[in-house]
Amino acid sequence: MPRYVLIRELWSLSDAFTVREAESDRECFRVRGKALGVGDKLSLEDPGGNELAFIRQGLHLGVQGLCYEISQGGQLAARVNLSSRLRQHLLIETPDPGSFAADGDIVGMDYQISRDGRQAGNVSTRGTPDDRFYSVDVAAGQDPVFILALAVTIETIHQEQDG
Repeated sequence: MPRYVLIRELWSLSDAFTVREAESDRECFRVRGKALGVGDKLSLEDPGGNELAFIRQGLHLGVQGLCYEISQGGQLAARVNLSSRLRQHLLIETPDPGSFAADGDIVGMDYQISRDGRQAGNVSTRGTPDDRFYSVDVAAGQDPVFILALAVTIETIHQEQDG
């Protein structure tokens, strides 16, 4: 499973931070943007600056209140609805068949992302330089950009609810 390392507390960042491959410490991706308000977005880019995914806060009319949308290639890839149960379980809507969920200690950054009950990724602060960082493991056959975008979205939701 490839492991990536990201910095926590996205709100304190001015406009960008890097995502590094844990084993080689090589920059793999960059996240650009600022604290999200309705219509604002965070971009997940390759090292050359090409946008691979973006995260935007918006309104979901089917549910009460705000949600976060992840898009790839100009298409909606996932919608994460804000939930009062954020601390242990979060459902993730996708237009494709199959359901994603995040389960575990979400606030403590120790949770699993699953697809149809099978592990798709794991998020943890264990094995990182210090508690300012977290790692994201991506299971074989899963899209690392999508799993990383989910982790960044969940961290953004957590920071917004604590902020």
